[in-house]
Formats: sequence, structure tokens, C-alpha cells
Amino acid sequence: MVILLIYQTLTLMSAFVCNRNVESVNHDVLNLDSDSSEFMLMRFNEGTGGYIVSSYLTNIRSRITKIMDGGITMWTSDLDNEFLSLLKVYKLYGKNRLSYVYSLGHLVRQTRYFEKINNIWYEIPEYYFDYRLERIRKERIFDSKSEIDYDTFYVQDISLYGLETTVFIPYELFEIISVCDDFDIIWEKKNDSDKCTCIIVHGDLKNAQLIHLHLKIDNTHKQVFMRKYEDDWKPIDKEQFYQELNQLDDRMFVEQVHNSDL
Repeated sequence: MVILLIYQTLTLMSAFVCNRNVESVNHDVLNLDSDSSEFMLMRFNEGTGGYIVSSYLTNIRSRITKIMDGGITMWTSDLDNEFLSLLKVYKLYGKNRLSYVYSLGHLVRQTRYFEKINNIWYEIPEYYFDYRLERIRKERIFDSKSEIDYDTFYVQDISLYGLETTVFIPYELFEIISVCDDFDIIWEKKNDSDKCTCIIVHGDLKNAQLIHLHLKIDNTHKQVFMRKYEDDWKPIDKEQFYQELNQLDDRMFVEQVHNSDL
């Protein structure tokens, strides 16, 4: 916030110092997919895990009147002699989700907010931007195929012998909206009250066979037991789950004993 206030003050001062004829100004285009260093005073990323905020602070020579996200238009100036001053792009798992655009015209400052939905940027009101930003800061995805996200989960390895077992407990700050195995969705949050409180993966994370979920649905604790059959995850009952687990555990233990004797 301090950086933003300082930069806004400097930019306003430069607007008085630089008296340029509007007709002679070359209008620049900022594309998020291209190198933008020539337009920038400063560019930096903040955040941890899947949540990243990319900030673009323009220099006083740039005259950006349009922002592109690849081939998609995010923002176009709609005031005379209005140029981009600050852009913030909010990303979740590498995807652009929200943006904040601060621009300066002739003695006029303007702030606009945008959300990307189905690959199109839509302008949204500030109150809805605040709501969506709060959701993005909290929402997280568990993917057994991805690198372990220690910023989101407390992780415990309880593999004493036999089959490897890893426990993931999300920190209170975060809400798990989906549990996945690469492109396969094992569980997905349907309502605001739904909550995933614990994920137990049996087997190697890159080749998980059994997953045990602890959920809170309508303020009631629920357990879900999932078994992977070839490429499909299917729910099974608790008794069958532990039968499968014991069989895999015994098989792994025998292999470990055999390998230790070699």
C-alpha cells in the first residue's frame, strides 16, 4: 500500500511536469504475454503457493491505453489523455482470475476492476471484486500429482512399514474446493458450507490407489472412501476400503522384506 501511494504521488507530479500534445502521443499496448520491460518502472510478484499477484508499475514515458491478455482485451482507456498507471493481476494456479486497473487522465484518476470468466474479461463493481478476491485468497485445490503444497497443508508421513501413507490437513485459512488426481476430480465442493478437513492418501502420491476424505457437509462429519480402478476413481464402503488397504499393505511389506534380503 505504501508503494502504491508513493507511486501515485510521483505519477501525478509527472502529469504536471510532462506537458505533451495529445495528438502527438503514441499510444502503447501492454500485452501480458509479451515482454513489457520498456513500459515498466517496476514489476514484481507477491504471494505463496497457488496464489500470486503480479504488479505492473508503469514509467512516466509509457502511454498505455490498452491491456491485452494474449488475444483478449482486458482494458481500454475511455478518457482523453488517459494512460495506465498501475495494473495488478491476481492469479490462482497460474491462471489469471482478477485484475485491478488504476489509470490517470487529465487531472482525473480512475480505478476499474475486472474478472476473467470463460476466457473473457468482464468489468465488475468494486464490492464484487472484493468478494471474489477474498474467495481466491482462500480457495485451494489438492492434486495428488502436483508438488506438495506446504503453504496450504500441514503434511504428515505415517508410513512406518508397508504401504506409504500421507496425511494432508489444510490450514484454517484455506478452503479446499476440489480434490484431484491430475485431471480426475475425486471430490468437489458443491455448497459454501461444504468443507474438506483432511485428505489421507495411501500409496505413492504419483500413483495413489486409495484416498480417504474427511468432510463436513451441512455441519455433519462425513467420511468418503475412494478406490482407483485402472483410470477411474470410484467410491467404496468403509469395510471394502480397509480390506483393499490391508491387501496392498501386506503386498508392499512382502516386497520390502524381499528387497532387504537381496
